[in-house]
Amino acid sequence: MSTRMYESKIKIRILSIFTILIFVGFLSLAIGARSVPFLEVWKAIAAYDQTNSNHVVVSNLRIPRLVAGLFAGTALSVAGLICQTILRNGLADPGILGINSGAAFMAVLSVWLLDFSAPLELGMAALMGAFIATAFIVFIAQLGKGRPDALRLILVGAAITAIFGALTSAVLEFSQESVNVFRFWIVGSLASGDGSQAEQIAYLLPIYALGLGVAIFSLRGLSALQLGEELANSLGQSPIFVRLLALFSAASLAGVATAAVGPIGFLGLIVPHLSKTLVGSSLGYQSVAALLAGPSILLSADILGRIILPVGEVQAGIVMAFFGGIFFMFLIKKAKIVVS
Repeated sequence: MSTRMYESKIKIRILSIFTILIFVGFLSLAIGARSVPFLEVWKAIAAYDQTNSNHVVVSNLRIPRLVAGLFAGTALSVAGLICQTILRNGLADPGILGINSGAAFMAVLSVWLLDFSAPLELGMAALMGAFIATAFIVFIAQLGKGRPDALRLILVGAAITAIFGALTSAVLEFSQESVNVFRFWIVGSLASGDGSQAEQIAYLLPIYALGLGVAIFSLRGLSALQLGEELANSLGQSPIFVRLLALFSAASLAGVATAAVGPIGFLGLIVPHLSKTLVGSSLGYQSVAALLAGPSILLSADILGRIILPVGEVQAGIVMAFFGGIFFMFLIKKAKIVVS
């Protein structure tokens, strides 16, 4: 197959993923406790009528939920792709580095010490925790002799996860109020009953844009690093600098996603594998595929959670945990995970 034919095939697949995202987005606006016909969804977008109850549901409830899914889905997917690339580990995602556990600990601590309870307050605390965890990872990984290679980052991430997990449990033991607030935030949800999620995402957009920009900037270095550290050095790329830059990007994206919707597990694990299967080994194409496939999967989980029970709904984080756990076991069974 010629290079031109191969690239055309990849572009068609990316266009197909984009089409699926558009379709899932419309489903997200139409499906729920109150079903809205597709035509009414389009009218609510193109010609909003505040006297039409269907338009109010779409505008006030469904569109903010869609935006949250797009925001968190793209952020977690790119963060997962970066983690798997810099660690060269198919089981890696922001959780394995301790980023999610750092975010959860700071959220609990803010409830206990500062009486935080609003989603915006918890979100900002979680974002701070993500950066603190990343700073610890970088600092500890560089202690001692040698450079902070992929294996050392994984081991440090596992230690950070255990430490922050223990601290979170300790705070929850001493503060019942923290338990009450934390148990609603920890499940991960695209819905926000008080409408604060849109405001929260607006505050987080600059950090999201910075993280995504750094991720795009680091693609060249990461591609060179895939060929080996010696070759990357010969191409003018510093492996340490590339890893630290990419790690900052992953922390930023995972942090803003956790801050916006709470911890959503396994999305950063699933999407990189799917992207690689669909578009091959090119990091550029994988990044585009991840940006489109991530929100499609997260929004699909959210839709499924709305209809799986006759009354009420299951949060998107719970749905992702269930299917992500199955996918995780599938990866282990394949036994093709390499750490180096």
